[in-house]
Amino acid sequence: MSSLVSHIAARLSPHPENIATEALAHVLNTSQTARKAIEHFLRSHSVNLGRLAVFETQEHGDNATIPDLVGFDTRWRKRITIESKFWAGLTDKQPVEYLRQLPAGFDSLLLFVVPDSRINSLWDELIERLEAAGEHPRGIKLSSSLLKLARVGRHRLLALCSWTALISAILPALDAEKDTNAAADLRQLEGLCTNTEFSGFTPFSEGDLAPSVAKSVLQFNDLVSDVVDELRRCRLVTVRGLRKAAGRGGYWRFFRLKGHGCYLSCDLLNWAKFGVTPLWLGVTGKEWKRTTSLREAMARFQRQTSKRVYPDGKWSVIPLKLTLRRERDVVIKDLVQQIKEVALRLRK
Repeated sequence: MSSLVSHIAARLSPHPENIATEALAHVLNTSQTARKAIEHFLRSHSVNLGRLAVFETQEHGDNATIPDLVGFDTRWRKRITIESKFWAGLTDKQPVEYLRQLPAGFDSLLLFVVPDSRINSLWDELIERLEAAGEHPRGIKLSSSLLKLARVGRHRLLALCSWTALISAILPALDAEKDTNAAADLRQLEGLCTNTEFSGFTPFSEGDLAPSVAKSVLQFNDLVSDVVDELRRCRLVTVRGLRKAAGRGGYWRFFRLKGHGCYLSCDLLNWAKFGVTPLWLGVTGKEWKRTTSLREAMARFQRQTSKRVYPDGKWSVIPLKLTLRRERDVVIKDLVQQIKEVALRLRK
């Protein structure tokens, strides 16, 4: 999900964590429902911090630490420090000095909020750093994938959860209470998180390195050429004067369909961003420019087929569904048929 906040952050800020922190602080400070929701979320994982009343951002600690977001109870006691992370690493002070900044006379929490894909790797690093500093966490709870929790000493707690889990704990409560302003603000934050998580490094798993992954990508590239060759054989497209292209994001074959500039691609960026399919059809005007007639044709295509068309500069980009568990010839035939459906809406 894109948003105004995510767009501005991408253009103007090298530190999206700071923008996310300010956005979360704004929601929590302006909405009692949001504060109650985060209290309920923590209590459901056996963390009781009482009533959280006020949040402050970028508080400077005594040892040159800069916690992202600090929450205080109704007696103005520090109860929670929230450290926002996307793809930045831990600082030298994290988590040891941050935990030592927490009060010792009652339960208080240091909570790291991170992308889903960093949950396991960052938690392991946090525990390793504590143990290396002589702080031995106990009572570790790995509560499904929502929250990981450990007690460090008598009253200090360390926890980690994903942005998805935190936002999902707050947003339904805002909607139920019809707190529309806070819900809209939180959805802006959700858009920032989605865009930032997509653009960052995702730690590898064993499955990512399987030979079948490489074989599948090679087959997707082969399908691009095979389908264009079949379209040429059926005299549906021409490729004279047009080249193939390849780059970081995939492999493209350009052609003309009813005079319109088109490409068929194995587009890894669109696949990663939209999660629909690796194969995409791009269509533009006859002069390789987006035109009013093309917009009308794509609107007709969406109405008549209920298939999604994504705008991408001068291109209208359409995901092509892959037939599963069938032989190569069947897959190619179905892809050709999907392109024919688009051709029916294009004017010569």
